[in-house]
Amino acid sequence: MEGQLTRAAWEAIAPYGGALVALSGGMDSVALLHALKGLSSSRFRLCAAHFEHGIRGEDSLGDLAFAQKLCEDWEIPFFFERAEVPKIAKESGENVEACARRLRYAFFEKIRLREGLPVTVTAHHLRDQAETLLLNLVRGSALRGMRGLGGQPGVLRPFLGVTKAEIGRYVRENGLSWREDLSNADERYARNFIRREVLPLLRRLNPEMERALGRAAREAAEDETFLSTLALEYLRGNEGAEGLRFDFGAPLPVLKRAARFFLQRDGEVTNSTQIYSILELAKKQSGARLRLGGRVYEARAGRVFLVPEGAFLPIALPGEGDFALPFGGSLSLRLCKRPKSLNQGRNLQFFAKESLSAGLCLRPALPGERFAPYGMAGTKLLSDLFIDEKLPRGLRPFVPLLASKSEILWVTGLRRGAAFPVQEGQNEVLCAEYRPKKHQEGE
Repeated sequence: MEGQLTRAAWEAIAPYGGALVALSGGMDSVALLHALKGLSSSRFRLCAAHFEHGIRGEDSLGDLAFAQKLCEDWEIPFFFERAEVPKIAKESGENVEACARRLRYAFFEKIRLREGLPVTVTAHHLRDQAETLLLNLVRGSALRGMRGLGGQPGVLRPFLGVTKAEIGRYVRENGLSWREDLSNADERYARNFIRREVLPLLRRLNPEMERALGRAAREAAEDETFLSTLALEYLRGNEGAEGLRFDFGAPLPVLKRAARFFLQRDGEVTNSTQIYSILELAKKQSGARLRLGGRVYEARAGRVFLVPEGAFLPIALPGEGDFALPFGGSLSLRLCKRPKSLNQGRNLQFFAKESLSAGLCLRPALPGERFAPYGMAGTKLLSDLFIDEKLPRGLRPFVPLLASKSEILWVTGLRRGAAFPVQEGQNEVLCAEYRPKKHQEGE
């Protein structure tokens, strides 16, 4: 047994040239540190780290003292950090277990990077894998959750193919001591309930249930990796300045993962509801919007893009009238007699009267949007217009565009578009007057 565990650890870790072992002081992590201890040399740097979460009072402090003494005896560099996880979880609104996990792995990553170590190593084993897979399934996770443990950058788990019984035999054969975590018996924690109540029942169906679930997790991880690779390729081929294009002829599993990557890059915490919401948004008419968390996404011709922060929502213009602008000033729309000159400055423009019934709105510029300037062949990027006009970047999301569907009639106060020009013989026209906000002296 000693040879099996040591071989599993060495084969996984030795090629990296160094490792940080997550040492809780429990049986599993003590066995892992002992199995790797023989690798420590001038060519392989082995360190250990312990996170004291403040959940179990004196017992937690005892775990810290034990882990520190063990590393002193074995001459392994040791690092630790303490935190009041229950207090932090209450303030953040997190589940205590989730909060502890987040802080623990953040600490491990900080030490790993600071010490220049290539990987963090944890002692999760086959039963942990089975518990995680079952928990994720019960919570409604899809294929990603069926992977169980694994897939975390910079973290290796060499014991995922090892049973708890095999670890127990290893520590007894080597005369190792460890700390018992009494909270493992507390069935208020979902994982403990799975461990103590569910797994024994499943073993009655299949004594090798843990190995079976381990195989299922490996299969799921392989499938998820393949689908995620396809989704990233789709993302690279279908994303541009105007957002992500959704081709609903593509396989749904690929589109779902592409949507997840798209949202995660914007910092959203994704779940299946958010992903399906983005897919539904892509099917809607241009201009439809969806708020997820603190961000707003908009549909445009089968694409979805992130609305620039601070940009205002579209304002429908049902007909003639005076319309207040979100950041001050107003726009007036009136049918009037055609003037002798159509060129009366930047803030006054004339359009064919048919434009009034075309579904006009005021909206912000879209990312990467182009428009056809009046009197100019071809199109121009709105961003280039803003640069030409020396408009500060921070003000660009606030410039109101007079538009009808995807056509821009007027970049108010800057440039008229080619849409709805006044034709010869038209005596009644739409008069659009932009009245900018008047700034007070010293404002």
